[in-house]
Amino acid sequence: MVLIITATCTKEEVSLTYKGTVMDTIGGHPVQGVTVGLTGCEPSSKSTCSPLAVGQSITDVNGRFLIQTKTKSDRFFLTVNGSIYRNGSPIWGQEDLNRYYNMLYLK
Repeated sequence: MVLIITATCTKEEVSLTYKGTVMDTIGGHPVQGVTVGLTGCEPSSKSTCSPLAVGQSITDVNGRFLIQTKTKSDRFFLTVNGSIYRNGSPIWGQEDLNRYYNMLYLK
């Protein structure tokens, strides 16, 4: 007998709100016009990450940004002006995004 089991993850979408401020590390001033983006990992039974566009925002005159969307992902990669921010390690969940990545610094 051959038994084939296919496992898929059918995680439900949840609301995501991520907000913060982008600052210039040299002068400590807010930076306007910066694109902040989130890429998630498609939920699956695999340990690898299949990229999933989550959302993006452009900073205002005060350097503030807001991303509000729905997503199935619980792992995120943060991009600033198209480049991966910091070391490129995944950020786990909305709480960590808003707690540890609410102030972004550009060189």
